[in-house]
Amino acid sequence: MFLLFITFIPFAYIMLRAILPHAKSLRCRLALGVVLLTASFQLPTMLALAEPPLLDPEIPGWLLILAAWEFTTVWIFFVLLLVADPVRLVVVKLGTSTRRFDGVIPIVLVTAASIISAIGMVNGKAAPEVHRHTYVDRTLPRELDGFTIALLADLHIGKSSDRRDIEEIVRRTNALHPDVIVIAGDLVSGNVRKVGDKAAPLAELRAKYGVFAVPGNHDYYSGWPEWRKRFASFGIVTLENDRRLLPGKLALAGITDPDARWFGEPSPDFDAALRDIPPDHFKLLVAHQLKHVREARERGVDLQLSGHTHGGVVVGLDRLVAYKNDGFVAGWYRVGDMALYVSRGTSQRKNLPIRLGVPSEIVLITLSRGE
Repeated sequence: MFLLFITFIPFAYIMLRAILPHAKSLRCRLALGVVLLTASFQLPTMLALAEPPLLDPEIPGWLLILAAWEFTTVWIFFVLLLVADPVRLVVVKLGTSTRRFDGVIPIVLVTAASIISAIGMVNGKAAPEVHRHTYVDRTLPRELDGFTIALLADLHIGKSSDRRDIEEIVRRTNALHPDVIVIAGDLVSGNVRKVGDKAAPLAELRAKYGVFAVPGNHDYYSGWPEWRKRFASFGIVTLENDRRLLPGKLALAGITDPDARWFGEPSPDFDAALRDIPPDHFKLLVAHQLKHVREARERGVDLQLSGHTHGGVVVGLDRLVAYKNDGFVAGWYRVGDMALYVSRGTSQRKNLPIRLGVPSEIVLITLSRGE
């Protein structure tokens, strides 16, 4: 319902600002109103009626992509109008008439919005870039100097995903030859019966010390008990308030998602996740969401890896996403003595496949003593 409500705002503004003042006839106003209504509400309605809600609806992939393009075009047009209207008022106050251009401006803006939306859709489909980072900590155990971690997050493998895209992600990740691979939640957006085959390439992920994952909110929406078993068959170790002591004095811990409680699954539990870790071990925590960052710091975690935000998806929108996630949205942060890296996401939800200035990524982090 919230998604439908916020969709009404751009619909109403565009009607009042761009269609009613400039459409010459009632028939034209009605026709444009129907087009705008469809473009605005088709995708939110599909997602609201999906089972479970917000996952890929049972419709052809091309129709889902078309609806997503229409929806993003409406929102970009809305933003462009919001920017253009104050500019127009300033021009009028300066004594310049804009009357001859008023009817043309909405046409120019909606054309620009549709092009920008199309570019964003192409970017959303693009294979993730490999981003390499070095994490320097002079207190790092010497055995971990040069240790590499490949981070994936927010794969959102769903009904409309292309299996070849997942195979390419696996190929690029394996080519890095990491010591360990971690997946920071939201691996899937659909149940095992519908999506299991498309997720199968994850079984080919390879790392020296193994592949580990934590569940995200969408994994619970998708039937986590079945996926837990499927990922185990892939050789992926799921860390649910649990930890593994790896060679080189690395303690790799993972917590569940805060939404787990709605599905009868355990809520995040730091006592369980960090139990019996020797004091000389480097504590690496994987958590999908960012709601417990400060608790992780208080528990002595050295480095936390997370996802969930998709990096904000669009430059500008990322500020709103950061606001909703305690100021965190993408990249590196310091939280007291703890370091935090938030992934931009390795793929993109196929029901809103848009990225503008925020590319998806596979992250390779090299631990270093800085000597």
